[in-house]
Amino acid sequence: MHRYVRNKTDIPACGLLSIRHNKDAYCPVVLHITVGQDRPLGDVHTFREHRHALYHIVLYTAGRGACLLDGSVHTAEPGTVVIVSPGQSHDFITRFGTSVYSELTVSFENPRRQPLTLPIENLLAQLAGSPIQMSNPKRLSDAEAHLFNAMLTEISDIAGLEHTLSEFYLRYALLRLFHYIVQTCVQPTASGAIADERLIRVRRYIEQNYNSPITIEELAQLAGMSKGYFFRAFGKAFDVSPLAYQKQLRLEAARTLLRSSALRCSEIAVRCGYENIHFFYRIFKQTFGVTPTHYRKDITT
Repeated sequence: MHRYVRNKTDIPACGLLSIRHNKDAYCPVVLHITVGQDRPLGDVHTFREHRHALYHIVLYTAGRGACLLDGSVHTAEPGTVVIVSPGQSHDFITRFGTSVYSELTVSFENPRRQPLTLPIENLLAQLAGSPIQMSNPKRLSDAEAHLFNAMLTEISDIAGLEHTLSEFYLRYALLRLFHYIVQTCVQPTASGAIADERLIRVRRYIEQNYNSPITIEELAQLAGMSKGYFFRAFGKAFDVSPLAYQKQLRLEAARTLLRSSALRCSEIAVRCGYENIHFFYRIFKQTFGVTPTHYRKDITT
């Protein structure tokens, strides 16, 4: 079992991950983190349902038991994530049975050491710039739970470091964890739904390889889906087909090079994935209404 408890009172001056609320800036403070806890530790008053002005992020990693959240009993089994907001009643200790869990306790505090008491959905919405609706508790897959626990372990390791940049590294690790929580625990909504992580992975692959030949079969295999299902799912998630998205990226890259470089149009075509210069000219004009040559001339006059 790995355990970290903060014993300092200062909040280092680091701008990463600060939250603006009611004209104040609130910065994260990691108060406590434990990895692989298999028995109750702490004050006896915490061995029952209670509440406080802190955020708890709990991942059960082994065994089986139960936890309490807002008076409701939930199964605590490997892969179960429970996130507790400030003021929310909870108990993930006394009812855990044979369960083993990892837990991060963090507070967001202003310069006067006053804690932020926003619900976790509102906190994540501040970071994401979009409304958030969570599944809480949420059962993760084995692979997701393994990565989640690895992130908690990383935070535990960094929290104990003494280094001039340790607070920056710690907050960056926290930001990565919050990003992963959004990916794995946020409920899709009817409009503006967050895409399946497999589709996000494919979109990222297209962005990284936009100027290389890509087939639907290749992308479907990367997503672990059938060709037809992948094609429909990608279009529904991003309002564009995979190859049309690649085309958008190629042409936007071409426009950028036309504006910002002295490369010949034929060189730009090749760099953006078009071996046939005539096809590049034709598709550029169909999309933007002018040829690459005229586009460059228009923006330089």
